[in-house]
Amino acid sequence: MWQDDTADRLVLAKKQLQQGHPEKALELLHPLLQRDPADGDVCYLAAESYSRKKDYTSAVVEYGRVPVDHERRAAACFRAGDILLLQLFQPTKAEQFLREALASDGDLHAAKAHLAALYGLCGLTSLTSELRVKRVRAGQATEVDLVLLGLGDTAAENNAALASYQKAAPDDALTQLAAAHQAWQQHDFLTAQPLYEKGIGQRPDLCDAQARLGRILKETGDDAGFLKWHAGLPKACDEHADIWAVRGDYSLSHHDVRGAIRCYWEAARRDPAHRSAHHQLGQALASLGETQIAEAFQRRNEHLQQLLLAAKQFNVEASPEKVVRVALAAQECGHVWEAWTWAEMLRKRFPQGAESLKNMSRPSSGSPRVQETAQPAVQQAREAARRTQCKNNMKQIGLALHNYESTSTCFPLGSNASWDRIPNWRLQIFPYLEQANLYSRMDFNLSFSGLVTNANTTALSNNKIATYICPSSPLDPNADSSVGTT
Repeated sequence: MWQDDTADRLVLAKKQLQQGHPEKALELLHPLLQRDPADGDVCYLAAESYSRKKDYTSAVVEYGRVPVDHERRAAACFRAGDILLLQLFQPTKAEQFLREALASDGDLHAAKAHLAALYGLCGLTSLTSELRVKRVRAGQATEVDLVLLGLGDTAAENNAALASYQKAAPDDALTQLAAAHQAWQQHDFLTAQPLYEKGIGQRPDLCDAQARLGRILKETGDDAGFLKWHAGLPKACDEHADIWAVRGDYSLSHHDVRGAIRCYWEAARRDPAHRSAHHQLGQALASLGETQIAEAFQRRNEHLQQLLLAAKQFNVEASPEKVVRVALAAQECGHVWEAWTWAEMLRKRFPQGAESLKNMSRPSSGSPRVQETAQPAVQQAREAARRTQCKNNMKQIGLALHNYESTSTCFPLGSNASWDRIPNWRLQIFPYLEQANLYSRMDFNLSFSGLVTNANTTALSNNKIATYICPSSPLDPNADSSVGTT
């Protein structure tokens, strides 16, 4: 009888809500909430009723009571996040609900849009770009998504909402970071720094904000503050492109050009759309005479700058010609998903100009945001690093040979085909390659031939010597290198 009463009340409450009577719906639902405050259907309908009568605080409470395993949990989290973001102006609480909604249902594109807008307001560029690229790949991107992806970290997103957040939740971490980002865009570092410090104090995991604070400390010449900030970075920030770019800026300001090159390369490798990393890397490489590699990075930066300019021009005044320009610029940068989505927008909004991009087709589902073929500079830099490593390996081998000669008054035996208990020269110089412990384990009464299995060949097989491995070799570095065979 109790279950029948619940079902009947739910049906009647739904009808009252549909007819625009949320108060009457709640009168029917209150007894059910008292009986079972964890009934997901009742909680969800009560939340909808509270929302309809603009009692947003009570609505969020009821949405939050919908059980985690209930089929409407994702929808409830989205609705709670929507209210917290747009009505109650509680950004961090909104973020928590919206992220849970996406964790439960990755196809909630409205939740992605809300989070992207919130992160954009706070200047969390990597997070907002990731969400907008997902919307692009799903075919859900809007014109705003495309423009803001093109603008990147230069975008000023929804600053009008900041005043509402500051009034309702002035001490919220995301409110602090949004205010800091606004000051940052105005180059008001004096205002931005304490705001970043307060926000990061609550949310040290937000690496975009960490990078901005580091850049402020570098720009203001606060070396002690910079080093303290750097020492306190969460480990996850080591995978963040802008953190590496800031490290590059700091190294360059201290005349460590090679250190800066390494940092900018790490930034470009992690984010092929990072304009300043490509620009600075090109300049630094050119200063060391690496003109060919420098030119590749500079070309990449020019393409990214052209995309930025095209997006800005479209944002000022939309036209078919400007859509074509942005689409082609995105294609030139290897941003295949964005290029295709711009082409789709042209076909729908300006069909008269669709012929211009008729050959631009949808990327395959597994395609990355940026095609590797659009990043030749990264490949060249990787090979340059391998060449440097190879030269260093050869230098170490040469020094080891000369140290062996200084000790033994002769160079090691090259090989001995007649007696396999004499190892070749590569093993004989182990003590001079910091491999004395491995050398001491060798039994010179046993064979070193690769044709037999014994303590010597097993030890050599299990301990690969990095100095003897070519950094550019496509072969498996764990394959038998036959170091000790004759």
